[in-house]
Amino acid sequence: MFNKMKVLGAGALASALIGASNASAALDWTGVTLNTTDVDTVMGLVIVGLATLWGLRKVVKTMNRS
Repeated sequence: MFNKMKVLGAGALASALIGASNASAALDWTGVTLNTTDVDTVMGLVIVGLATLWGLRKVVKTMNRS
């Protein structure tokens, strides 16, 4: 019973993979543009924030040593 389920599962997976490879050929990405200005703005803020936190952590560590 369990071996039969494994064979059926492998067959279903194989047919799903065959069907997926054919479906990806129909995609048309011409003329598609992605707007990434919001992502760039947020990442700029995140990088500045992380650099600030890193600097403050270094200052606190230095003050704790003396």
